[in-house]
Amino acid sequence: SLSNTTRGADGNLYGVEAGNNAIVQIRAGGAVSEIPAPRGRGGTLAGGSDGNIWYCDASKGLDRLNPKTGVTTNFPLASGPPGACVNVVAGADGNLWYDTFVGNVGKMTTSGVATEYASNDTPLPGAGPGGTIWGWSGTSFDLLKHDGTVAASYAIPDALNAENFSEQACTAVPDGNLWCT
Repeated sequence: SLSNTTRGADGNLYGVEAGNNAIVQIRAGGAVSEIPAPRGRGGTLAGGSDGNIWYCDASKGLDRLNPKTGVTTNFPLASGPPGACVNVVAGADGNLWYDTFVGNVGKMTTSGVATEYASNDTPLPGAGPGGTIWGWSGTSFDLLKHDGTVAASYAIPDALNAENFSEQACTAVPDGNLWCT
């Protein structure tokens, strides 16, 4: 099954094919192809400012997939393998932002230079309007600055508290809002 889709700079859609270690490319005309993801993948995909598709390697960092050649390059995270990447989103600053299993939030340049910031175990559900970076703390959505600190927090209404709400992914929509599932 296909999950975690993103639009690439080439206008195509890309998604993770669960259990098959592949990235699926869906072209505008409807043609579908698989691109092998040699080290596995987890979490989300992001279309980078460099025109490549970025995704979390299952254990070694961030992978950059060149959709034209199918070549994948791995870049280690600043926290190393114990801090395996969970989700990745493209930020307005041109960097790829990610979260880790050790609770850090990091950013990586499109040339592979990683910087990490300690966080309150804030997963990154997605990029918001204008490429803003958002985290989720379980009780609030947090707008993050480009140094990894929280710029503003917005409480999740009681009706959607942690018992009833388990954010999976967010995306910006044309009306300027952030929608989450």
